[in-house]
This record gives sequence, structure tokens and C-alpha cells, in this order.
Amino acid sequence: MNILIYNSGGGLGDSIQIFNLINSLNMKFQNDKLWYLSAHKNHFQHSLSEYNLNIETFNLGLEYFGFRWKHWFQVKNKQKNDLNIKFDLIIDLQSKLGNTLILKRLKSKIFYSPTLNFLLSTKQKNYVNTKNNIDDILLNLEKILDTKIKPAVAKDGGDIKFKEFNKKEVVDFLNKRKKGSDFTQSVDILVDVLNGKKEPVIDMPNYNQRF
Repeated sequence: MNILIYNSGGGLGDSIQIFNLINSLNMKFQNDKLWYLSAHKNHFQHSLSEYNLNIETFNLGLEYFGFRWKHWFQVKNKQKNDLNIKFDLIIDLQSKLGNTLILKRLKSKIFYSPTLNFLLSTKQKNYVNTKNNIDDILLNLEKILDTKIKPAVAKDGGDIKFKEFNKKEVVDFLNKRKKGSDFTQSVDILVDVLNGKKEPVIDMPNYNQRF
């Protein structure tokens, strides 16, 4: 089984917020392959590699994938010539119509997307809005796949399956990548989100610009 996650922003903050999604899918589909596609580089194999999240880069060789209409035509050629993969599941984490239409050009059995109120998803279900809580994507995936997916991080902060973070580790991690920046405002929230003690209901736009 091949599963593709499309994270159009793909900044460090966007990547951190889907830790739980990636770990949960890896726990559920242990013998399957998880792929990552973004407009930028795969932070899970670079800045976040120390956390050992098992997800490979699906490299189409298209810069800023999804944000150029020429990608509509190029995707099919790439699949014919280089990457002939039919995904069992494509998970679209964004809701821009253009990006979704281009992403949908990739071959898949099941396509999940919140775009146009989930209208472009393969199956129409009673999906929940995930705008303010990205972990609710797991609830929607349970519906479209008709299977239970246990969260790697429970809502009460239990069942953590990857390294716990403390404030010093997060501050050191961020300061290594941008010396002199003031991260005080978001660090406490970020630590709680990473450890499953707080829902990721806030947007972290600054991280995308800083890294």
C-alpha cells in the first residue's frame, strides 16, 4: 500500500504540526509505504531527521509543486517517464482549488481533500472540519477508509510513541536554525502541541518565513 501526504506549505511549522498524523499512519499501516510531497523540501529528512519519522520524499522534480498551472501537464509526463506509482491513498492537507486539481492528476484509488467542502474526495462522507485541529484528519480518514486509526498521541497527552520534547530542546532546536530570533511567544504552545497536551488550534505562520 502506498500512501501520499501532500503538505503544500511544507514549512517547518507545518511539518511539526503533522507529527501525530504521520506517526499514527505508520502505526496503523506498518507494512506500507508513506510518501511526502510538498512545495518545499522534506524537513523530515533534513531539519527534523533526528525524530526518525518514517516518510519518504515523492520527488516529482517540480519546484513549488501545485502552485504553477504548468504542473497540470507536467505531472502526467513525470508519472509516465519516472514515477509510475498508483497510490492507494492520497491525503491532501490543504484546500486551494488549483493545488488540489493538480494533485488529483496523480493516480490514486482513494483521494481525500478538504477542498470545496470535501467535494473532490473519492467518497462523500460526513467529514468534520479540520481547519482548527489537524489531528481531526484522522477521524476523516477513518471514514473514507472505513477503518479505525489509533492516534499516536492521545487527546489527553498519553500514548506518545515518539520522543517527548521539553522547552529547552525546542528553544535550542529553533535557535540553531535562526540565531537571535525571539521564539518566546510560541515555544510554550509548541512544546504542549508536540507532547499532545494541547490541540494545534493556532496557526504558526512565522515558522514558514523563518526557515
